[in-house]
Amino acid sequence: RPSGHHPMGPIRKTMLTIYFLLIAVSEPLPLKVSRIRYSATTNTRSDYFESSIARFTPITVEPSNGVELREQVVIDDINAVVQPILDEFAQLYNTSFSFGFSNQIGSSSLVAGVDDIWSKVPITTHTRIPSGSTTKSWTAAAILQCCEKGLMSLEDRASKYVDPVLMRLNKSSMGSLWGSSVQDVTIDHLMSMTSGIQDYDDEAAAQFTIHHPNDDITPIDYIWSVNKTLICQPGSCAYYSSIGYMLLGLALVQVHGFESWEDFDQKAIIPENLQSRYVDTIFPKGGPCTKYDNISHQYLSYRAVYSKIYSYNLYSDMIQYSCLNGWTCGNIASTGQNLANYWWDLFTLQLVSNASMQAMQEFKPLENKWCPSCYYGKGLILSPAPWKMRDPSVDPREVLLIGHAGMDWASGTSPLCGLSDGAIPFGICLSHNSAKGMNCSLADVRDNDFAMRDVSCRVYDAVLGVLGLPRLNCSHDVYPKPHPIPICQWSYNIPSAIRGIN
Repeated sequence: RPSGHHPMGPIRKTMLTIYFLLIAVSEPLPLKVSRIRYSATTNTRSDYFESSIARFTPITVEPSNGVELREQVVIDDINAVVQPILDEFAQLYNTSFSFGFSNQIGSSSLVAGVDDIWSKVPITTHTRIPSGSTTKSWTAAAILQCCEKGLMSLEDRASKYVDPVLMRLNKSSMGSLWGSSVQDVTIDHLMSMTSGIQDYDDEAAAQFTIHHPNDDITPIDYIWSVNKTLICQPGSCAYYSSIGYMLLGLALVQVHGFESWEDFDQKAIIPENLQSRYVDTIFPKGGPCTKYDNISHQYLSYRAVYSKIYSYNLYSDMIQYSCLNGWTCGNIASTGQNLANYWWDLFTLQLVSNASMQAMQEFKPLENKWCPSCYYGKGLILSPAPWKMRDPSVDPREVLLIGHAGMDWASGTSPLCGLSDGAIPFGICLSHNSAKGMNCSLADVRDNDFAMRDVSCRVYDAVLGVLGLPRLNCSHDVYPKPHPIPICQWSYNIPSAIRGIN
């Protein structure tokens, strides 16, 4: 048990702690939350991946670099080929998309689908989609801006900045929570996922949110409840952990002289001359998503296979639930266009210096099983070859994408969210309001699982085609037959039979 005073009060503290322990040791609930974390299509590391990262050269982009483009004509051409794809797949998979493209010629914003399925209100170019871990890149940029100003150093011990905030809010410290070995954890370790600190229990957090729709899980809650056994000694492994980015958030609170985590403005990394490019980006800090303007509905999917004959699928609207999905690690809500702008502005050094940009791209292979071919830098993820090429002789690194996808409880950004580092670099992002397709009319409803990978590839391929770059092979595997007979259902809210502990 961690030491210190928990600010939630003894009753809720006990409830949350016991709940996370029960989830950890009990049998899975009949209906498990489906929350996808994206990985490359290859399931094991290979010599190709290792040689790829060894040969990888960190990039920065000059706004004037690249092939001379036909300015607005190119934007119009991209819109002309991407919009029909979004329309087709929004209907096929019964979900909604927000697309953005950005480089020196300007930016594009496209949408397709219905945001509120109950009132048939369509998604708009200003609909803010909760996008989860894409937040981490913004937090990393905020830390690097502080380093550039001399307010901290990457080599500083994290406890120097985190402990004063923990003591104010929780009467604890990193040492009292994790033990003496955590005292060696630096700011760099937290940013590069090499601290050894474990990630929170994603399934437990999801179930707590479902069972307690009126409660937020604060960063102090997450830090309090996480397993305190280190995965490895600091600096000796790379293991994805959102907890590390919450601790970075607390460090930013201390550096900027704020009292509590609620006081920190995560959008402050954007300079004044660029703020008009981010009017649709916010960082919710608590309460239901209905509390915030233009937040999209997001539809959580469940699946349970009762037998080899029948399967059960449920799609539920999460608009009335907490919009705080991991402060400074997962609480961004934005549009495809704003996020495409972010990747372009970041890599063209309008947010951080060249030295900081190089530091963000010091990639190390992650040891998490859910992302076996992923490499993590500082707020950036690299998968050297997640795309198949139409021409097998073309090196997939010619369409390399560097960025950070993310998932909220249901909505998020697809694997297509980052900077495309090819002959013509550009920022691109595709956001969606459900983790998978939601069409109960498909011949095999399991095909909904392919939605995000399918549409991401086709959209990226279309953009590459307009720019005259190598094209993608977007074919994918299908589920084997026979398949369970689907029982597909929609719900305006999480049914009490699922929310309750029976």
